[in-house]
Amino acid sequence: MALLDLQTTGNRETIKIDDVEYHLTDFDDFSPVDQIKIARQSKRITSIFESDKGTPLTEGEVEDLEGLQNDLFEKIAGDIPGDVRGRLFPGMRIKIINAYFLAYAATIGDKAESEEMSQNGPQKPSLDSSDSTEETPKAG
Repeated sequence: MALLDLQTTGNRETIKIDDVEYHLTDFDDFSPVDQIKIARQSKRITSIFESDKGTPLTEGEVEDLEGLQNDLFEKIAGDIPGDVRGRLFPGMRIKIINAYFLAYAATIGDKAESEEMSQNGPQKPSLDSSDSTEETPKAG
């Protein structure tokens, strides 16, 4: 069994719009910096949706959400032509974004977790010899 199986010929996800298949941008096509930005944008969208569900979104949250969704859609739209992009309703764009994040969830989640780890140190503390909870055997 191979440790890693990479396909340089591309394995891009596809969607259908008006019975025409289009390729989305593969997550691996993005630079590591852009991958982290996309992971952050995804987390921000999730936090807006999860924020106080009993109250309407603030004007700032609405603007933030629309900006994030438009930016993400343009990044992942791949080979969807501009005229087709222009015909898509906002809800359709959201469905495409959601499908993209479902397809690449493991990869995007890994980027978000590794970003958190690099910013906050390891998530699980490591023990060194002074942290051991076992009693040291006595010589003798």
